[in-house]
Amino acid sequence: MYYRLRTPTLVAAVHVAASSAFGVTIFGIDNLGSFNGGTVGDRLVSFDSADPSVVAVIGDTGIANGFFTGLDFDAAGTLYGYGVSSEFAFFLPLGLYEIDTATGVATFIGDGGLDDEYIVDDLSFDPVSGVMHATAHHVQTGENQMYTIDLETGVAALIGAVVGKTTPLNVGLGTNASGQQFVHDIEAGQMFQLAGVNATALSNVVGFNAAFSQGMTIDWDGDDSWWLGGFNVETFQAELWLVDELTGVGTFIGAIGPATPMGGTPEHQLGDIAIAPEIVATCLGDLNGDGIVNTFDLSFLLGSWTSGQLIADLSGDGQYSGADLALLLGAWGPCS
Repeated sequence: MYYRLRTPTLVAAVHVAASSAFGVTIFGIDNLGSFNGGTVGDRLVSFDSADPSVVAVIGDTGIANGFFTGLDFDAAGTLYGYGVSSEFAFFLPLGLYEIDTATGVATFIGDGGLDDEYIVDDLSFDPVSGVMHATAHHVQTGENQMYTIDLETGVAALIGAVVGKTTPLNVGLGTNASGQQFVHDIEAGQMFQLAGVNATALSNVVGFNAAFSQGMTIDWDGDDSWWLGGFNVETFQAELWLVDELTGVGTFIGAIGPATPMGGTPEHQLGDIAIAPEIVATCLGDLNGDGIVNTFDLSFLLGSWTSGQLIADLSGDGQYSGADLALLLGAWGPCS
């Protein structure tokens, strides 16, 4: 799990990258980047929304011959991904996985429920209903359907086919704090608002051609900012854009990772992105907000230390050291 911590004022503040003064931490699943070996699966990465050029590689999913097309957190801070096989002429669904945000390792939960020849394009958690949703498309016709995904079993349940659009291919799905859903249609280059399965176009196009790898997320537990990560065909860069919820117009923020020569393969090319919700820490060292400092918190600290992500820097000095470990062990036991 990944926790964007909010520490009560009566205890010392926990320094976390996701709550930095610069932006919000965005996680991404890197499935087409130039450094992906292919045999170990996608890489889980993260970056600050204010400076997406600096990307931290967390680790490989370990799912060979497959890649992740959907990614999102639930309200408890657990990261889920939906996988697709790359071994066949027509991609086949691999099912739902839980992804460890400290190591990148993906653990299979389950699959089933998708109509024949449909694959999941994106996941989005609805904070109002507490349900994970998915948009999927038919591999031959491009027709889109909406599903709910059972996070215990991975089984998909059909809501219905998306209607109200002249172009069929939705590849991005996002949900804001009020439960309003939006989809990104890459054929139209436009965002659509959903009412159930009925789609209504926002007033303007996004502003760039994201015809290949892409994903989007809305920070429903923060300021409801809407982020789109996509490969720009015109610049040949993996890019981060901020989307206006009223118009659908995108504002370019920056390239994701180092700049790529025209015609080259970007170092990072994301299949989807996600932002963790904020979890209340009841005391210093309680990294998962469950009211007790124990082995779960120790494991999270050590995993974050190994990955180099400053998301559990208990001392707040901008680095991991024995001081962080001492603070956690000193707070061991129930929060008081």
